[in-house]
Amino acid sequence: MTGIAPDEAANGIMLVATLPGHLAEHLAEAAGTRTVAGPAEIGPVATPCLGTPRLDHDPAQRWLRRTIADTLKNSPTIAK
Repeated sequence: MTGIAPDEAANGIMLVATLPGHLAEHLAEAAGTRTVAGPAEIGPVATPCLGTPRLDHDPAQRWLRRTIADTLKNSPTIAK
């Protein structure tokens, strides 16, 4: 995991996110921010995907859930 922080962090605006390294690098470049190494290596993190049953029949929700699941299933960095 890598931290990502806006360049303004040095000016007192402290916004920090902990993200997988490859994602942090991509977002930092696109957003004009910088990445910093965390104080320690963080092992695999489980990220559950939750949704409300009342949206189970919503086509947009089904598409979004399927897209997320397919993307994660095909990711080389996701532990299976």
